[in-house]
Amino acid sequence: MVEIETTSLLLCRLADEPHALLMSDVREVIRWRVPTPIPGSPETILGVIHHRGVVLPVVDLRPLLGLYTPPPTRSTRLLIVEHGGLEAALVSDAVVDIVEIEQSAVEPVPASLAAAQARFLAGLVYWAEQPVALLTLATLFAALTVDHAAG
Repeated sequence: MVEIETTSLLLCRLADEPHALLMSDVREVIRWRVPTPIPGSPETILGVIHHRGVVLPVVDLRPLLGLYTPPPTRSTRLLIVEHGGLEAALVSDAVVDIVEIEQSAVEPVPASLAAAQARFLAGLVYWAEQPVALLTLATLFAALTVDHAAG
């Protein structure tokens, strides 16, 4: 019997675009709450929240990805993520599902995609016959660190 390696993904929407994160990076999904602003922070850092005894930055990835930023709705969620020792609450316009995909189903990022956005993607997967951008937290966190140092 051949064992097929699978990966669990959290499917979400940023603006109207489908995106996914590795479930191994997602600790929790919570309802939206207004963060406490931090003066002088870059547009990607909306502020901070206090969650389970930890102060977490609330990060809006949409400006980094070149997406518009709709106001929060009843569907807006915060994705509590951890990668490389860093923790954050990522804004998601909606959480769609948790799915298992075969690791071999991850396709490379199309060369036609703008390099500014492509660097944040680990690849593409298809769900319900629709392409879904697989985000890579390592690159996103690195960009946020540089953005914060410059901002």
